[in-house]
Amino acid sequence: MISRTKRKNGHASVEQRFDALVGDFDNLKRDVGKLLHSVGRNAVDDITDSAGTAVRDAVRTRPLGALAVAASVGALVGALFLRE
Repeated sequence: MISRTKRKNGHASVEQRFDALVGDFDNLKRDVGKLLHSVGRNAVDDITDSAGTAVRDAVRTRPLGALAVAASVGALVGALFLRE
């Protein structure tokens, strides 16, 4: 059996080094998960911000076109709900 104490030369046993490596991988997995969550949230925020800006700019530059699109979407939604 492998001992858990340091050897005479001062090096930790293989089991201790393996346990430390497993702990490092657990920490790495947690940190990567947090990073991916943050990046995903920032990407969604960027997309919604740019989509909102694009719609706002389109309405300001072409108000009649935006009105026509809104009326068309409203007519489609109304037709779907009133359909028998």
